[in-house]
Amino acid sequence: MKRLRLPLIAKGFTLVEIAIVLVIIGLLIGGILRGQELINTAKVRSIISQQSSIQTAIFTFVDRYKVLPGDLTTAEAAIVNSATTAASIPGNGVIDWQDGIFTFQNLASAGLINCANCLLAQPTDVGTATIGGGTNPAKTLLNPFGQPLYISTYYGGANANNYLDPANSFTAPIKTNLSTGYGLAGSILAEVDRKLDDGWPASGSFRFGFNAWQTPVGLSTPGIFNSCLTTNPNLSNTSAQYYAWTNVPGTNCDGVLILM
Repeated sequence: MKRLRLPLIAKGFTLVEIAIVLVIIGLLIGGILRGQELINTAKVRSIISQQSSIQTAIFTFVDRYKVLPGDLTTAEAAIVNSATTAASIPGNGVIDWQDGIFTFQNLASAGLINCANCLLAQPTDVGTATIGGGTNPAKTLLNPFGQPLYISTYYGGANANNYLDPANSFTAPIKTNLSTGYGLAGSILAEVDRKLDDGWPASGSFRFGFNAWQTPVGLSTPGIFNSCLTTNPNLSNTSAQYYAWTNVPGTNCDGVLILM
């Protein structure tokens, strides 16, 4: 006599089991998002801290030696321990773009910043590690993401929009700007701007880097201007709020702090 075989009944997940899995997934996603938020907060703090410490170092240097770092004449450089003389018009009261690397060298020589690599900068390094990252990041100060900082005095000009200054207020007087270095997302710079200034990249003391179209060191990303900012079609380009920081992640943006 043959035995009847009953078909196997496949068991599925119960509603309780599915609910538990969904809760676990939610907790994991929440933890990841929270972790990313903490990472971004740490990035913002490190950038602000670095900018503030360099600004303090520059003002201390000026107060102590009565000259601008990166603009030293031979006689002035002799006063500062192993300082490098400016290569482009020493003693003219500005930091020319060729001498940005020597600003950090002068600050390190005076013991105002901790940067062993900065002390390696020599007159033959003129024009490097400045605007756009330069070609010698091994001899200058780096941001927390390994990209070189630059510092220079901006003269404004007829086409000041390349510095996102619609009002053209930088034509006179000239301004000295300290970069954050590249490798930053627009959303990070937006938060730095909100904490340091007014949150708008084309106004206030913290703005988008005027060297937007050059390729940063180690980053094959020319034309990054378009990925770092957005525009408001309802406003005129003479409005400070015409430009805004983008929220697109993974971009390689740059900001500058106006020092003096």
